[in-house]
Amino acid sequence: MIDRVYAVVVRLMMAMACGALFAPLVQAQTDTSALVIGAVPNMSARVVIVQYQPVRDYFQRTLKQSVEVSTSIDFPTFSRETLKGNYSMIFTPANLGRVAQVDGGWIPLARLEPGIPAVLVGMANNPNSDPNQLSGKLLATSNPSSLVVLAGLNWLKGRKLEAGRDYKLTTVPNDDSLFAVLRSGEAPFAMMSKGEFMAKPENMRQATRIVSEMEIVSGFWILTNPKMPVAQRQRIQELLLAFPDSEEGKVFFASPGRNGLSAITDASMKELDVYLESTRKALAQ
Repeated sequence: MIDRVYAVVVRLMMAMACGALFAPLVQAQTDTSALVIGAVPNMSARVVIVQYQPVRDYFQRTLKQSVEVSTSIDFPTFSRETLKGNYSMIFTPANLGRVAQVDGGWIPLARLEPGIPAVLVGMANNPNSDPNQLSGKLLATSNPSSLVVLAGLNWLKGRKLEAGRDYKLTTVPNDDSLFAVLRSGEAPFAMMSKGEFMAKPENMRQATRIVSEMEIVSGFWILTNPKMPVAQRQRIQELLLAFPDSEEGKVFFASPGRNGLSAITDASMKELDVYLESTRKALAQ
């Protein structure tokens, strides 16, 4: 029930962003022919909707059909909705994409470039960058099943700091909670992508700093539903490859941390297999 209510709220926000409050909402609930683009909720629903608006506009223009952008309340719910087949195509962290591919048969089309920096963030008034400050304390994150966090946990493990033994991982629901736990000193650090950090409100960015850039992980994967007809998938892939040169694509790739698309190779798929079990475990919590 909560998921359905959240989906309606997100679509309402999408309608407001498009400048038409009621008609698109009705269409979102009744138009079964719409192409539904699932966008992972790595930021607030409002930010996600704005970020993927150029993608929606491009495919709606080129396919000449209704296109919706849909997100979810959190990563586990988004993954469940993906495996249920509730999206036509998805933009998702690479590890969730690999799970969708292996467990649900989803078909990779491309990935966003460049790779995503995983960063450790602390308060600006704390000049100490030693990760050992975590000992006996909390490490804050919003999305514990993201590839950024899983790679960051491995980075800390390589420095003899292991979650559950030396520190506890705490999940916070929003920006305010994330920075409140940093300010309190309960968590000396938070873990996120550099893009997520740059999307924080300016006052929060000024009060914090990037302590370390831990790893560069794969950019988001773009996949299509395995039940999509082959001809439709091929058409979408053709359009996707042309997207960076379109007017909408130029807007989308003008955002910091995006500069194009690349192929998802067999090697890049296999590189992610080390994260399959930890991703499934995090999504199940």
